[in-house]
Amino acid sequence: MDSQKWSSHIVMSLTIYVTIKYLSHGGINALQFATSGVLLLEGLLLWLFTCRCLHCSADLHHIGYRPNTSSGVYSILLVPVALLGNAAYIKDAQEDDRNIQEIWLSLTSVFSVIVWLKFEAVNRMFFLMISMAFIFVFRWLSVFYIFTFIIQWKGITLIPMFLQKTFTLGEVSILLQLVSIWIHRFFWSFFQNSYLADNMFQLFWFDSIFVIAIVLATTFVCLSKSYLSPIKFMATYIVTALLALLLLFQIFNEDPISWFFNFVFGGCVQIFLMSSWAILFTLTIVWTAFYSLTEANNPSSSKIKDIDKFSVRKVFHILILLVYIPGLLMHIQLLLIASVVTFGVFVILETTRALQVPVLGNQLHEILKVFVDDRDQGPIFLTHIYLLLGLSLPLWLSPNLYTSIRGWNEMFSGVLSLGVGDSVACIFGSKFGQIYYPGSKKTVEGTLASIFSQIILVSLASYLGLVQVSSALSVLIGVSLSSLFEAFTDQIDNLMLPLALYPFLCYS
Repeated sequence: MDSQKWSSHIVMSLTIYVTIKYLSHGGINALQFATSGVLLLEGLLLWLFTCRCLHCSADLHHIGYRPNTSSGVYSILLVPVALLGNAAYIKDAQEDDRNIQEIWLSLTSVFSVIVWLKFEAVNRMFFLMISMAFIFVFRWLSVFYIFTFIIQWKGITLIPMFLQKTFTLGEVSILLQLVSIWIHRFFWSFFQNSYLADNMFQLFWFDSIFVIAIVLATTFVCLSKSYLSPIKFMATYIVTALLALLLLFQIFNEDPISWFFNFVFGGCVQIFLMSSWAILFTLTIVWTAFYSLTEANNPSSSKIKDIDKFSVRKVFHILILLVYIPGLLMHIQLLLIASVVTFGVFVILETTRALQVPVLGNQLHEILKVFVDDRDQGPIFLTHIYLLLGLSLPLWLSPNLYTSIRGWNEMFSGVLSLGVGDSVACIFGSKFGQIYYPGSKKTVEGTLASIFSQIILVSLASYLGLVQVSSALSVLIGVSLSSLFEAFTDQIDNLMLPLALYPFLCYS
């Protein structure tokens, strides 16, 4: 049995477990039952697609998806399953309504992928009309669902055409689901902002406008070809930043720059965190430059085994782990704004490298190319961005983001699965692993080390009172399934693993 089938079994298993927890939490109503039924039905269809090879990966590679990799279609269930975990924190009807809408947005995306995979163009239009009719039957569904269906459907066709060999079908679908959910939350918060305190309202708008500005500026750079001149390239981002500041000034009724510095340096905790992060940032730059120069000056040493290169890259996992753990324990809103700003910086740097902006583009390419692996085959390198996303998504998805200073259990799913589990599995497996999974470079010893390390860390954190664990069984099952998923999947684990572990920590 190949790794893709094992991965689909694992995803189906975690889907069933989380669905049971969802149904047993707070009683069963008709809407919960319908949501769970649709999720399980879509999961069954994707499981059959994978196990019976009812879709052809070769055809997907032909239209631009990453070659020598499975479609990863089974992984698209991870987003709706993660959102089921948020139900553990529902406190009122308004939050329940938003969570249900987000789950159904994600289920609509999954449905659109199933239709795209299995039906011809004429039949696709038939199913689109049926889905639209179904959407308008329910009072809590809106035009967002039609928008999500279309953007998912068009996105999985157009994105691989423009970014050849960069994604798998599963990765594109997950990213599009997350974009749809973010858009929904943006408009929900715009019309229903009563649940945000004043300072959280400003934080939300700062992060949202920042992301929108980065996306618009990057899109303009690509379309206008201003990347051919470094002056025009920088001017585009500077002008966009000034326009964003003017908009924030109108929203805040105060200087957004002063607000930002007051928020970031407004207390001892913030100053401590910012100082420690500055030191870690400096260490990261020094390490990156040192390793890149070593590889450039010693070409023979660059032909090291892939497994050694993976071990070197885990240094970044450790460094970013030292950023996220203090942030989650001491000030999650500061960590939020730091992660969003870092994401924007990463996008600008990768745009500079990919478009080969004069002066800087080639230099960045030479530095980053020694850290990529065989999954970075396309025009853009996403490994470092995926690592940031994997650690940040649990924070961004959590319904507790604006209600507490300290992080809740689910926010640690990225830290636990990537910073601890994935790193330990790689290092321990490469040094001591003897029993290999069939057709894989991963070892049983690495998986066991990953599981034990995560369990030990959770137990220690619980003993010290840093987290509260009410269901050790959920933690054990979640850690075990996510570690097994890491061992078998050929998708980007930095993106997948935190989503796989997230709902288990919600119910822990």
